[in-house]
Amino acid sequence: MNDAKDPFQTQNAFFPAGPVWLRYLLALPIIIGAIFLAAFFFAAFLALFTVVAVGFALRIWWIRRKLRRSGTSSHAMDGEYVVIREYKKRITKN
Repeated sequence: MNDAKDPFQTQNAFFPAGPVWLRYLLALPIIIGAIFLAAFFFAAFLALFTVVAVGFALRIWWIRRKLRRSGTSSHAMDGEYVVIREYKKRITKN
């Protein structure tokens, strides 16, 4: 005879001893709850990622808009200037 123990026939804290189909029936709400919890956290992460991506895209758009506007203006500065050069005095020893 086969004396191997069925791992599902042992009693533990989560599932009482009994038929296998009863254990699967008791495990079903736990599995469904875990799936809903995973879907909730995935949706929250996806929403956060979308908000950050939109914010980053808006920032890039705003910077490019400012650069385009500053590049198209042809406001050249006119004025007079004087170049001042400073010469260092050489000290020579005789």
